[in-house]
Amino acid sequence: WVLELKKNGEIQEVSAGLNDAAYLLKLIKSCPKGSFDSVLIAGSWNLLDFSAFELLCECEENNISVHNAGIYASGLLVGGDTFRYKKAPAEIVERKDKWERLAEKYKLPLPVVAFSFASLPQCVSKIVVGVKSISELNSTISILKQSSFVPIEIWKEAKDLGLLPDFVPIPSS
Repeated sequence: WVLELKKNGEIQEVSAGLNDAAYLLKLIKSCPKGSFDSVLIAGSWNLLDFSAFELLCECEENNISVHNAGIYASGLLVGGDTFRYKKAPAEIVERKDKWERLAEKYKLPLPVVAFSFASLPQCVSKIVVGVKSISELNSTISILKQSSFVPIEIWKEAKDLGLLPDFVPIPSS
């Protein structure tokens, strides 16, 4: 019935949003092609979680726009201590620390690298970031402006260090 509403011009877009990228992928595949215009993913495509990879491929293939939320891994990538809304396990903190050292090598704050990575897939049209204050909003605007200056070399080095799996596409130029 939602597709009927769209066909009749009663709504402009059909979207879905979930924390579970695998379930969202299943949903998209279970519907006729062209059913979805956009999806919202949360916490499944960031420097510490690549679980939305297959979903992103499906979205690129089917021209579905992606709104990427949870790009700071529940706050761990911006100085917090949680990952997936719980205290971050030691191995995740260790990976975050490696990312932090790599970002420092390139003289970049880690949140800038995280923002840049979250927007790399071509199908990602929006980044969703929660803020609690004007100060956090101003910081986010600054991060956004800096994110376009992250050098592509950082992604190659991240792969060499094992921070990015081989299947994650990175820019070549």
